[in-house]
Amino acid sequence: MSHQQHELHRLEAGPRHSGTDHPGGTTVSIDTGMVDLVSALWREGYATLQSCQDLGSGIFGGGCLFPPERRARYAAFWNGFAWLKMPADDLERLMLLAEPIVPGNGWEANIPILPPEGIASFGNLRYPTRQTPELIELIDGD
Repeated sequence: MSHQQHELHRLEAGPRHSGTDHPGGTTVSIDTGMVDLVSALWREGYATLQSCQDLGSGIFGGGCLFPPERRARYAAFWNGFAWLKMPADDLERLMLLAEPIVPGNGWEANIPILPPEGIASFGNLRYPTRQTPELIELIDGD
């Protein structure tokens, strides 16, 4: 499996990037492969917290909380998957919208339980990167 540094794209809210309106009006760094998806989500009122175009490479590079001795195993498992972290209510809404393309493709959505706080206010979505264009079409068509 090849692991590489991802090119980052500076995405700015406002007139320089038509159709992009970050709710906070700030500039954020987004993996190039996630820019169109995140922009579509923002246009439709979804909030995003973090994203990664290649979760396997992110894990292998230490970008996740997996212990170093387990990174290669988890990186291999998540190779070819993208990751979105978003508020739980937005994740639920997105999963309902994506229902036609989810079955049989290995999608995983979860909301963590974090002691001592309890159920988190955010959730994580892992889905095959190859389905990003299909997901954008669903979002734009909604």
